[in-house]
Amino acid sequence: MEKKNYECKRCFYSCNQLNDMKKHLNKKIKCIRKIESFSYNDDELYNLSLSKNNIIYNNKHICNNCKKSFSTSSNLYKHTSKSLCKDKDSKNTTEIKSLATTINNSTIDNSIDNSIDNSIDNSTTNNITNNINLNINLINSFDENWNTNHIDNYKKIILLLNNSKFTSTLEDILENEVNLNVLIDNTTDNALVYNNKKIINMSIKEIVKKTMEKLLNHLNVFKNDIIEPNLYNIDKNIIDEQIKIAQNKYQDFNKDQNIQQCVNTFIKDIYNKKKDDTINTYNIINKIGY
Repeated sequence: MEKKNYECKRCFYSCNQLNDMKKHLNKKIKCIRKIESFSYNDDELYNLSLSKNNIIYNNKHICNNCKKSFSTSSNLYKHTSKSLCKDKDSKNTTEIKSLATTINNSTIDNSIDNSIDNSIDNSTTNNITNNINLNINLINSFDENWNTNHIDNYKKIILLLNNSKFTSTLEDILENEVNLNVLIDNTTDNALVYNNKKIINMSIKEIVKKTMEKLLNHLNVFKNDIIEPNLYNIDKNIIDEQIKIAQNKYQDFNKDQNIQQCVNTFIKDIYNKKKDDTINTYNIINKIGY
């Protein structure tokens, strides 16, 4: 397949003409971002997208400056965009095999490249491997319930009695890294969501709606967790009344568009507070082809 001259570093759209790329980048509705793009700000993505692509020869991605070759375009992208290319006259060609796999059509490729170039420091490699081993099974899919093992019964009572039950509960839930499965794109109305064991694009509206539904379900579970043992001798009627308040708020949210807009803003802000941690989690998923 012929390599195009320009590639959008947000969505990987490619074209041969600079003007075509400018038109793409300057659209009123921005393209949907891929995971790799979240390592850069909007200005960096714009400038990188207007720079000509490096060449590919025999399936090797070659840096035009130092002539080093890379096994994937994403590795070459990191090399050039982060100023890792320092020797423009170097004649040495070093092939760096990466743990990273390619995200194609918003799904995760399950293959892993097992060889790593000797130029990568062994301690760094060990850290990456240990990080993967620690996190490979530590992320919940958005279509599943959140993990609330870190929230004890006393905290559940506080959340149920809180005037901001939904947002406060979400903030506490996202303190557990296994629940970081939503990555908001502030320049569009979409997000990258780890859903049904793969990363997909989902609208903010759909994410917020599902989030509110999940939060109400968890608040109901919290109620049952508190009432059954009742370790704190709480009046059951008080807890039941708080659940009714939560249910009424949820119904108001579904009926009133003005409330929906406000809730959308609050929920987006909460997810965005965990943006950096979520990017780290997604990068691990990307590397291991999870």
